Amino acid sequence: MNNAERVDSSAFWNFRKKPPISHRDSALLLAEELSSDVAEDGLRHYSETKTPEGLLQSSWRMLEYALSHSTPLDKDMRKMYISYYVPQLLADVLAVSSENNPLHRPDLRYTSSPQHNHYHQALLLGAHVPLFNKRAHAEAITHEDCRNLYDSMAIIINEDLKLGVSAQDTRLSENVTTMLSSRTGQPDYLLHLASPREESSHTAIHNHDRYFVYEGTKIPVQIKIGVTALRYGDEIQVLDIEGMLKFAAEKSNLEAHENEMTVAPYVHRAARLLVEEHDNELLYPEERAFLNVASQAIVAIRKKAQYMDAAA
Repeated sequence: MNNAERVDSSAFWNFRKKPPISHRDSALLLAEELSSDVAEDGLRHYSETKTPEGLLQSSWRMLEYALSHSTPLDKDMRKMYISYYVPQLLADVLAVSSENNPLHRPDLRYTSSPQHNHYHQALLLGAHVPLFNKRAHAEAITHEDCRNLYDSMAIIINEDLKLGVSAQDTRLSENVTTMLSSRTGQPDYLLHLASPREESSHTAIHNHDRYFVYEGTKIPVQIKIGVTALRYGDEIQVLDIEGMLKFAAEKSNLEAHENEMTVAPYVHRAARLLVEEHDNELLYPEERAFLNVASQAIVAIRKKAQYMDAAA
């Protein structure tokens, strides 16, 4: 292992110089930037936990260990961790948690309980594994990668709709936001999935659900349903998804072709239209325009953060 082949971060992930980790909350760092000590501590903490939650945590810890440029892994071992060990752990989660999934058990009603969310979280992480694999090898993410994630998110959101996931359930709003970003087909505007380390920071003002990566710099995004009184650090872009979608609806005159759906929350409307568009169902021009404006709003958030960073 001492002669491990290190990832050449200059190939794609050109990280800007940042203060030492001791002066920054690790939640603000990309997994690639984690020190080997931080990555190894996380891996040891969850490696023996066999519950669905523990298996999910182990998946994330193993993934971040393989992504860190400081860990003594060669190219083949990084690929083994991300392409074999992580999917195997996720398969174990799906095998256990599917027994409590209302999609497989009609006698059960969906709730936002952990046992129902474990299945969803495993599907979601699995959809992002190909992106993490490319990042681990400093390979550029492409239009095709965005399209693949778009396809996966359509399946996941369709399951959310079948389960009757509430618009107040953050998972639906986060999934819609991810699909809107992947819909652009542009890697610079793709939202990446945050890990538990990033979502539940020791410093709450640094919590975030997703993030952009622009020129090797992480732009964290916290997704909210409605305006929030919570305050986040200057590094965090806060997105009111319902407010953004309301703006998109007004700009596109969405209400012109909606009847019973008009009373539904905008997150639900966006979810339904995204799945229908993916499945090549006929959309009214106003409905397609609604999705276009919403995707453009995601792009605008990234650009705004980019200009703010340049001004600083």
